[in-house]
Amino acid sequence: MTEYYVSGVIEIEGTCGRVTDEDAEFFTLYGKDDQGLSQCIADFTDRLSAEAAMQVYQERDALQQQVNALAAEVECMREQSEVVYAAGYNHGHLHTVDGIAYAPGVKDDFYHSALQVMAEVETPATDAIKRQWMAEGVEQFAAFWESRCRHNDTFVGGEASNYAAQLRQPEEKGQ
Repeated sequence: MTEYYVSGVIEIEGTCGRVTDEDAEFFTLYGKDDQGLSQCIADFTDRLSAEAAMQVYQERDALQQQVNALAAEVECMREQSEVVYAAGYNHGHLHTVDGIAYAPGVKDDFYHSALQVMAEVETPATDAIKRQWMAEGVEQFAAFWESRCRHNDTFVGGEASNYAAQLRQPEEKGQ
């Protein structure tokens, strides 16, 4: 992951140098790579704009990490689906190709086997995103409630915030 920072910069005779904010002519957003080398990403007229851009870059990096985690989960699901297909094939599907029906009880047996195989797949990235969306929904409800409540009732909003925080916590196995 790239580390970002903002610095005040001054240009003297075509050479740029980092300076304090008070002496800065402009502000530069830098990215530091894995080797610790800094590279200019963009220049801004003020620190606030540079820091806003830095936040966008950080959020982009966080989203990329989520995408990578989801892609890994999809690959795991793909591998598990191959196991499910093989289980179905071994439970009598190969005979249906020739027009021979499943033996009695084979469909139910295969269905339960498929559910067991798919239940073994862990999807922590998907689960975290789902919890985040649920928490945001609760927070939107709290904001809606508080903005329309005639009696300045913040109890519901406070409870909703607590519940949203709980939703963001990882679920324990077996829940």
